[in-house]
Amino acid sequence: MVAVRITTNTKSFQNRMGQRFRRLKRTDIFHKKVVIGWFAWVQENFNEEGAKAEGSKWKALASSTVARRRTGRGRGNPMILQDSGDLRKKWDLISNKSFGRLKSKVSYSGDHQNGIGVSKRTILPNEQQALDVVRPILKSHVKKAIR
Repeated sequence: MVAVRITTNTKSFQNRMGQRFRRLKRTDIFHKKVVIGWFAWVQENFNEEGAKAEGSKWKALASSTVARRRTGRGRGNPMILQDSGDLRKKWDLISNKSFGRLKSKVSYSGDHQNGIGVSKRTILPNEQQALDVVRPILKSHVKKAIR
């Protein structure tokens, strides 16, 4: 077995290492960037009408829904889940040193996400998709901290 031990007593080295560890501990910045990344992912998923989350677009709207939109309820947006725009636009981006959270401000978002009383249309990333957003942010955070 080979062991290597590096010891330094220089004050400048200790100061530089201390600065790097303090920057690495700036988890508030990391969490904020993660939540912004998740929000951007959700917006892309809306643009792609679910294809980002599910691999293919959400199930088409019923003809009765399209007709109702054309007669005045809502704003007539032909894009799925975007009649009034609230489901797409109203989100809380919450972060601090301990966590980051993306939460819809619209009460019926969970119904669409889980298919409760309506066609299931996945809005949020699954665990793997969420981690795909986190990885480059974490890599960048660590890289900047140890410079």
